[in-house]
Amino acid sequence: MRFLIVYILFFFSINLIGQQTNSQVNIIGFVYDAETDQPLPYATITLQSFNNNNFSGGVTNNKGGFDIDISPGKYKLTVEFLSFEPFVINVINIDQDIDLGQIELNQNFENLEEVELNTSKNIVEYKFDKKIYYASKDIANVGGNAITVLENTPSVRLDNTGSISIRGNKAIILVNGKPFGSQDGSSDVLSLIPSNSISKIEIISPSAKYDAEGGGGIVNIVLKKGKGQGYTGTIEIHGGIPNNDGISTFISYKSDKINVYSTASFNHTVKIKKSQLDQEYYNSLDIPSGSLNEKREDERQKNSFLFNIGSDFTIDKNNTITTSVMYSLANKNYDSDLLLKDFDADDDLIQTNDRNVLDNTDEHFLEALLNYTTLFDLENHKLSFDIKYLSSHSDNITDIYNNITIPTSILTQQQSTKLQHLTTYLFYIDYQIPITENGLLETGLKTNVRRYKNDFQYTNFNTVTRVFEPISGYKNDIDYNENIYAIYAKFSKQINSFNYSLGLRTEFTKTKINELNSEQITNSYTKFFPSINLGYTLKNESLLSFNYTRIVDRPQVAELNPFTSISDERFIFTGNPFLQPYYTNFFVLEYYQEFSKLSFSTGFFYSSSTNQIRYIIENTGEQTPDNFDIFVRKPINDGNLNQYGLDFNFTYTPTNHLRFRWYVSPYYFDISNTLDNAYDYDDFVVYSNLVGDYRFSNGLKFQLNYTLQSPKKTAITKLETIQFLNASISKDLFNKKATLTFRANDILNTRTGDFESFEANTFTHLNWRFDSQYLLSFTYRFNKASRRNSHNRSKDTDKEIFELDDEIK
Repeated sequence: MRFLIVYILFFFSINLIGQQTNSQVNIIGFVYDAETDQPLPYATITLQSFNNNNFSGGVTNNKGGFDIDISPGKYKLTVEFLSFEPFVINVINIDQDIDLGQIELNQNFENLEEVELNTSKNIVEYKFDKKIYYASKDIANVGGNAITVLENTPSVRLDNTGSISIRGNKAIILVNGKPFGSQDGSSDVLSLIPSNSISKIEIISPSAKYDAEGGGGIVNIVLKKGKGQGYTGTIEIHGGIPNNDGISTFISYKSDKINVYSTASFNHTVKIKKSQLDQEYYNSLDIPSGSLNEKREDERQKNSFLFNIGSDFTIDKNNTITTSVMYSLANKNYDSDLLLKDFDADDDLIQTNDRNVLDNTDEHFLEALLNYTTLFDLENHKLSFDIKYLSSHSDNITDIYNNITIPTSILTQQQSTKLQHLTTYLFYIDYQIPITENGLLETGLKTNVRRYKNDFQYTNFNTVTRVFEPISGYKNDIDYNENIYAIYAKFSKQINSFNYSLGLRTEFTKTKINELNSEQITNSYTKFFPSINLGYTLKNESLLSFNYTRIVDRPQVAELNPFTSISDERFIFTGNPFLQPYYTNFFVLEYYQEFSKLSFSTGFFYSSSTNQIRYIIENTGEQTPDNFDIFVRKPINDGNLNQYGLDFNFTYTPTNHLRFRWYVSPYYFDISNTLDNAYDYDDFVVYSNLVGDYRFSNGLKFQLNYTLQSPKKTAITKLETIQFLNASISKDLFNKKATLTFRANDILNTRTGDFESFEANTFTHLNWRFDSQYLLSFTYRFNKASRRNSHNRSKDTDKEIFELDDEIK
């Protein structure tokens, strides 16, 4: 027995000596893109020994991390990634485990002769709770604006009204993580943001942390802030046919304590739209009573200016103040020429009207933000305060000239004026603290106060007195107040490869409408919005995630306003002050996997909405002075909407020069329980976008972008197939300091719309098209930043290692 004990002690002693003799130390860290703050997978880590000149090392994983075991000694460390400046530590003494933390690499625009395309990870990246589209790396966005970027963002859709949605549901729009623009017309303001100031688009899964409005997801537009010490910037000039001329600049300055960044842009655009409208009218017995033929051409001219300046001021390592101010103004001149021909039931011409509509609008928008963030000693423990002010003002004058030639010659003129002003005050408090192992608790408060005022009047020009006289019943003066108070709590935790978060948001909403000659209408309600996010990383680094959230769609101001606008005495759009919000339960299951040349994601989504908002057209029973029926279009709460669908994202890179990206989403919708079941319907729709990129050996880049939407039907409407093909080509110049890009939209001239409807005893057929667009853009990048180059970084790192060695000794 004693012999056995001595043997065991001897055996362990020999093993211990052997372990000490062959002991290794561990070096870990992460490699990130300094501009986008995103991990760089497959970066190369090289360690060259000073003792025997041997090399060792490895590559980073999909999260940009590395973990290398080496023998103790003195080394030269080099971190490299294609098209980035290398990170070098000339001398590093390693005699114990070391964590190098986050190493940031800067892109090399001047010295590297690129011959390869960026991989799929450089364009679209998938994470547990969001998808990231690196807009600044896509040539299709050059010379465009934020709307252009969103149109090129996978899974984001914009309709012809400017509404932005994801998977058939309204999206929340953020800029740098904060609400942006006004509830109405935010797409107009987005169109003023130049694409060269946008770094990336984040599509974030809905959760209790964000506003309950917008269930498809959160679209966060991340603007550039500049990286590295000193000055950096770009200037972009473009011109196009039809007129699309402009200039934009982005400049930033960064020091140890402050980072200042600014964008300025001016644009002049003209869009030509041609359309034809045919309407057939029927009486209550479905007997034809007349028809209308309208040919229309719209010239939409817009001049716009935007200036934005922001700053990050670092008080100390734990406290930062962020400020930003954005101001924009725009002038819109829409000139419409219409030829209207009315026929009786026997198809005899009874009236011809050569109408001209001059629609002029001046818009002003101001946004100011103040943020204070404090970090505590514990990682991920922080508190932030935000105050935001938004103000938008619109002044519109529309002149309508009618030249009736049949049956008799009559000249008339009407004018509408509309003044709108919207003011929004936002206040946030967000707090997060780690609790338990790998757990994080987030909570916060939000106050949103909105004040909207609209003054509308419709007048007729008196040819005798030579003044405009108000038309009875066409005067509107409205004040709308909306207060939303919200509180949320969200708990997230990671358990090995499994992530989950549970959240609950409570919102109290109070609205008040004061309308001229009407009684005050108030509404208040408190609602709860739970959210669940689950994620699992499989052994092959693929991702599986599930998301559930409950959302609300509140009526927009224009939908609540009893009188919004009128450009035709036969057709009136009116809001509904008694409109109620409607609620949706939204579910998404997604899977993502990546191979050497192929990456793909697939998702199944389902949403269920009750008492949705939809539009109806009714015959008012009244007639114009020349005996034509007057119709009104208004929103109501009516029916349920269920949507089921799939979406697929594929990225295939067969060679270093060629890449394909394909997004396709087939979905089914079912509308039920509508008024008298008259609008019940179900249909199957497919949306698809295919992008091909090719890079020639001389650096020339070429892209084709094809979009298709299959026909879409409801009980009363039908929208035919929409498809179009865009092309882009670009070339870097002056040692990669400049880029020349040419883009052609709708090169086959197929982007047309064909719409049919039958409602209020009226059959309508509308066909429209926009002219093809061509754009030439020149971008120049300047950089006077003294980045943290390899020598400076090496010196700093050597000092840290030497100090560590001294502590060990």
